[in-house]
Formats: sequence, C-alpha cells, structure tokens
Amino acid sequence: AWRGWEGEKVWRSLEGELRLVCTHDGLGRVTIVVGLQMDFPAEWSAEVTLLVEPGQLDALAKAAADFLDDDAPFGS
Repeated sequence: AWRGWEGEKVWRSLEGELRLVCTHDGLGRVTIVVGLQMDFPAEWSAEVTLLVEPGQLDALAKAAADFLDDDAPFGS
C-alpha cells in the first residue's frame, strides 16, 4: 500500500519564479500547490492548489516532463 511521506516536499526553480509544494494527508490525497511569481517588469504572483490521488502522480510527472522537454512538440 502507498504510504506517502511526512511533511512538505518543496521544489523551487533557480530564480524562484516557480514553486511546487506537495503534502500528503495520510488518507490517500496529495495536495500540490503551484506558485508563479515574477518581479520584473511588473510584480505579480499566482497560485493554484491541486488535489490528486497518489495513483495520478506518475502520469502527472510524465506530463510535466513531456511539457518541459524542449524537443517535444507542444501538446504531444
């Protein structure tokens, strides 16, 4: 059975403009908070919270990797 993890798993881009914070509630749900922040040319930020089931994590990771792959056509 999938057990998750304790605490937060946090990833930030090098410049800090993208942030992912993942938590697990111990009941089978994972919360992923995605934050975007830019300071130039104008300061703004946005944040969205995603609630997912652990079985979706592999597919989400693959979709993110495909999206970020420079050689892949957009939307593939």
